[in-house]
Amino acid sequence: HNSNPVQNTEDTNYCVGDLESNGANSIIGEYENFLYGPSEKNHYHYVSILADGKGAYIWKTQCNEWSLTPLKDEKLAFIVGDKCPYFKNGYKTMKFRTDYVGNIIGAYGPGYEYFTKVENHSSIKYDLKSVNNKPSLQELFDDVFDIVSSYSEYTKKKGISHQVSWSGSNLVLSRRGAIATKESFTPSTKIGAYSLRVGVTFKFNHNTDFVTFSTRSNGQRVFNQTDSEWGIVDDGNCPIRIIAGGEYGGPRIEMKGKSVDIRQPEIGKWLAVGIIDTGDLVKLRFFDGQDDIYVDVETRCGNNEHGRFIMYNRELEQDHLFVRDIDIEKEFNTDN
Repeated sequence: HNSNPVQNTEDTNYCVGDLESNGANSIIGEYENFLYGPSEKNHYHYVSILADGKGAYIWKTQCNEWSLTPLKDEKLAFIVGDKCPYFKNGYKTMKFRTDYVGNIIGAYGPGYEYFTKVENHSSIKYDLKSVNNKPSLQELFDDVFDIVSSYSEYTKKKGISHQVSWSGSNLVLSRRGAIATKESFTPSTKIGAYSLRVGVTFKFNHNTDFVTFSTRSNGQRVFNQTDSEWGIVDDGNCPIRIIAGGEYGGPRIEMKGKSVDIRQPEIGKWLAVGIIDTGDLVKLRFFDGQDDIYVDVETRCGNNEHGRFIMYNRELEQDHLFVRDIDIEKEFNTDN
């Protein structure tokens, strides 16, 4: 779905009981700042709003917290406590945002940046230590990834090569350049098993390009009559494709038979995806970096024969995909 910003209806009548309920018009819950991609996020971008039991509330990040005291003369407006590190810079009041029927959909945090109310925080979530000491993609690459063989029928016919290179600290995939994890993952919903969570920050160089992801690959190019001609990489019948545009249609997301239109990605602007593979469902969250809008798509892929994560781009001469960050995590299931 699209989490589209809508008009704030500040004339809605609220009481403390409403705000502290568990319904959609409660301010209590989880909030996330989607103005930043996975690699740019830190502990301030994941927030929980809690009741303090005294008629006020707590804005709690992963590393600190401060009070929110209701303003008597303004609905859904709050005084920010002086423990907030941004208080001295003028961030002394804040507001929540509602949709047209009065449901709480977000909050304006420090710097007046928008935080979307969510059921659960997204998959890429750092603690303070990992934010400050997180190694770069280039430092991790040789230990985590393989470059998929550049050979294909397309390279023979066209005299080109699928390229994987570096531009500074950014990975560059050119003309079906492809990478695959060394590890083959086995996510499952069983207790003690894990879900696979992948976050990627990337940008297009041209509006004819697209990027394909899969968490179900064998990590090799396909050698059937059709796919080998174009340098296709095995996707385990569960491809995820972000398409910037081109001669075959407008910008969209494609996932195993599903197609969802998206806004035209800005060429040269960092984009982000979060992928969750539970072993049955594969879920995608796409963030285009333009505001607080994101797109969620999911599909049922069934049992996975292979489990290597792969990504590659299109084959045209102008297609170069820049990748700044790839985060891969296992989230183990518990019976809680």
